[in-house]
Amino acid sequence: MRNISIAVSNLDRAERFYEEVFGLAILRRFHDQSGRPNVTWLRLDDESLLALESKNTRENRSPMHSGVCCVPVPMLQTDRDRWKQRLAKAACPVLLEGPSGIYTRDPDGNWIALVHEAAG
Repeated sequence: MRNISIAVSNLDRAERFYEEVFGLAILRRFHDQSGRPNVTWLRLDDESLLALESKNTRENRSPMHSGVCCVPVPMLQTDRDRWKQRLAKAACPVLLEGPSGIYTRDPDGNWIALVHEAAG
C-alpha cells in the first residue's frame, strides 16, 4: 500500500474536510503517549492511503519527510463538472485546471489534485 503523508494544524478539521468533501473513509487513528490523537489514516483508493499528521508530530520527524505534497484523488473524466460544483459548494475553489485534472487546497494549504486520464 502506498502512503502519502501531509501535515495538518487541526486533525479533527482535516478529518472532516477529507471525509465530507472527498468521501475518504477513516481507516485508523493513532494517539501519542499522552493519549491525544496525532495521526489519522484515510483510504484514497484500493492501493493508497492518506496519512494526516498533526503538525506537532510532523515537527519531530526528519527533514526528509517535510515539504510540499500534492494529494492525488482519483476521479472519472465524466465527473469533472460534478467535482467542480462539489468543490464550489464546499468553499474550496478550483485554483488550477489542466487536461487531466483540477487542483485545489485543503484548509492547511496542502495541494489536492483530482486526476483522471487525459482525453485523446
